[in-house]
Amino acid sequence: MTGLRMTIATGVALLLGCGGATAAPTYSFQFDQSNYNVAQNGTVTVGVSLRETGVTGDTFVLSPTGVGLFGAGVLITYPSGSVATVPNVASIAGNSAFDNAGFGIVTSLTSTSAGLTETAFFNPNVHGTAAGTNTWVLSFGTFTFKAGFSGGTSTITATRFSPSTNNVITGSGAALDGLITNGTATITVPGVPEPSSWISAGIGVSFVLGFASIRRKSAAR
Repeated sequence: MTGLRMTIATGVALLLGCGGATAAPTYSFQFDQSNYNVAQNGTVTVGVSLRETGVTGDTFVLSPTGVGLFGAGVLITYPSGSVATVPNVASIAGNSAFDNAGFGIVTSLTSTSAGLTETAFFNPNVHGTAAGTNTWVLSFGTFTFKAGFSGGTSTITATRFSPSTNNVITGSGAALDGLITNGTATITVPGVPEPSSWISAGIGVSFVLGFASIRRKSAAR
């Protein structure tokens, strides 16, 4: 009988414990658009943010009452041969709420990636803005892409700045890098029309002009 009572008591305790637990917020990188359209040899500015989502009762980092972020970091990757790339470090801009101890953001640039890290060394920890119920978003910065002369679509991915270091640090010193899921978007550059298309367009224009000329001559008689 004693064993049965202990078993029942243990089961009740486990049920109560499960019922009282709350899940922590989830984190993901997100772009400000799902697809960016840019003309050949043109530029387009891409914004990337950290998104925090949870449920009522969670402790939110990015909310105005949360601890905020002391540090931030993100890397944008794109495939070799991408239709658009970040051409130079001057095309990378951080969030001015991070003061970076007066030295500016730290940037990273390769042929297939561009990234930044930033800190609120002297400024207060940085908070996000509401983006729905129990959802907060904080901009990390912008990246200006330069398109080439080839049409097509390429996928860009927002991921942690470095797999070996932590850069997204809360005001209480906790690292979030390992908790953030990647975000993706596409960049589309229109292609040049095929020669046959130009020929067809030329024939169409010639037909319209010829028909208009015939009508003018008929009207003059």
